[in-house]
Amino acid sequence: MEVGAKKIALWAVLVSVICGILLGITVVGPWVSKKRQNWNSIKNDPPIDQTVDIFIQNPSYQGISIETTEANSEFPSNLLENQQVIDQVIKFIIEPGVLRDLPDNFGQFHELTTLTIFQNRLTTLPPSIGNIAPLETITILDNPMAYLPDEIGNLVNLRTLVVNGGYLETLPPTIGNLTQLSVLDLRNNNISILPEEIKLLKNLKYLYLGGNPIDPVIAH
Repeated sequence: MEVGAKKIALWAVLVSVICGILLGITVVGPWVSKKRQNWNSIKNDPPIDQTVDIFIQNPSYQGISIETTEANSEFPSNLLENQQVIDQVIKFIIEPGVLRDLPDNFGQFHELTTLTIFQNRLTTLPPSIGNIAPLETITILDNPMAYLPDEIGNLVNLRTLVVNGGYLETLPPTIGNLTQLSVLDLRNNNISILPEEIKLLKNLKYLYLGGNPIDPVIAH
């Protein structure tokens, strides 16, 4: 009888644990989904004009994602007309689309730490990019980037710079100012020579140059 009672008690504990785990999944699951929804809702709301309203109504937003189409190919200027948005956003993603240019005053996003640009039609970055002192990561994938502005050298906190899949032939000499840079990914461009200033990148740990016509001897 005592053994039976112990078995019942053991089963009760086991059921409690299982229920607790299931309850945890039930609670945590929607929380994670909600977080993803919060990020994606900016991108998925059809009228781009709603983006500012979303930021105002949700003070916790710190990231923004935009997507352009042939019918709406311009950068949404309203993002730079609201000081709350400018002061708040720290991560900016540009989804695959047809964007050709970032606005000249893009540098007003003075709190930005991460800029990611997927496949679009950008050929360079605006000089004002050099005004965004907190920037730590720039990732540009599959854009016809022809050159980087000299002002890129002002980003002294930059740690990762990726320009993969473009038309870069070299880097500006100011690249040598990026002494915090640890990752430089320039794969799949037209780079045949690197500036001497590349030697000044004392914290550089990873330099990727595959898919470029650069002489392997120069690369090393």
